[in-house]
Amino acid sequence: RPAPAAPVRMTPVKIADNVYMLQHSQGSGNSTVVFTDDGVLVFDFHIDNADQTLAFIRKQTDKKVKYLISSHSAGDHASGAWHFREDKPVYIATKNQVHDLRMQELEEFNERKNSNDPRNAGYKGKELIPPDIGFDGSMALYFGGLTFQITAEGRGHSTGDLTVYIPQKRVYLMGDLLDTEIHPGQGESAGVFYSNVKGWLQILDNIMARDLSVETYVPGH
Repeated sequence: RPAPAAPVRMTPVKIADNVYMLQHSQGSGNSTVVFTDDGVLVFDFHIDNADQTLAFIRKQTDKKVKYLISSHSAGDHASGAWHFREDKPVYIATKNQVHDLRMQELEEFNERKNSNDPRNAGYKGKELIPPDIGFDGSMALYFGGLTFQITAEGRGHSTGDLTVYIPQKRVYLMGDLLDTEIHPGQGESAGVFYSNVKGWLQILDNIMARDLSVETYVPGH
């Protein structure tokens, strides 16, 4: 029987004023938290550790989490919305993510929830919360004095990656289209491998061609 994995630590790293990346201690999915006067936005959340992200938020502010955005549908980035349920945030994702989260991601989540493997203890008693809004193309969210330019980039690391650009902070949230200090792995869930290297390179070319004013690209791992 497998032993429980060492406890994960999500360590806050300041990216810009009121923007923090929660860095995963074992190289798995990072989360990003943006604090505003109107509430909090969270980008990416894993059921195993989003409770630590929420605890960090509660220490910093009494304002509620108003928005959740997931970069793609993989469990280490999109399975943890359950932890924020008391704040009733609006969860935004691509239409493709909405589909995947109801299909293979739900299957994987339930397999882990019903597993006796101690490594899956974080799934017990939890539910996979689906997005509230699914979009194609691009959308802009105006919130807390900031602009969040959300783009469905297409098929690259996953069947549908999205990025978020915050021009006032000069921050670009990349999800797993960008990893640092770790090889950019093939997207997979429930035994389905879905990365498209040609598309991935095209997406990165598209992002660079936008020639946006960016100081920090925030990686998924």
